[in-house]
Amino acid sequence: MSGVLQGSWGLGFGLSALAYGFLFDLIGWRGLLWIGILPAFVVVWIRYYVREPEVWVENKRQQRESKAEGKAPLLSIFKRGLLYNTLTACFWIASTFCVYYSIWAVFSPPDRCVRG
Repeated sequence: MSGVLQGSWGLGFGLSALAYGFLFDLIGWRGLLWIGILPAFVVVWIRYYVREPEVWVENKRQQRESKAEGKAPLLSIFKRGLLYNTLTACFWIASTFCVYYSIWAVFSPPDRCVRG
């Protein structure tokens, strides 16, 4: 689901461009802002109709009954056993960030560039 979420920004970008192209003259910018509420209704639908998996519900019930819910403090990722994984993940995230914005800057139209 994380991949779907991260990959869907382009779809939203395209849909907003289509909405602007077809609807701006009819409803103006305020109307387009109101259209932005529509994804919230999808969230309401998902919360109402999509159920948690039975395994997850059962596991959560058992944890609550035994008072053994698994919670880890944020700083636990810096302990000796997890430090290598934490630093590796930080490296990959930083690398992805640099590559993404480097490509975005190369392929962005000239009118988006800042002129000094």
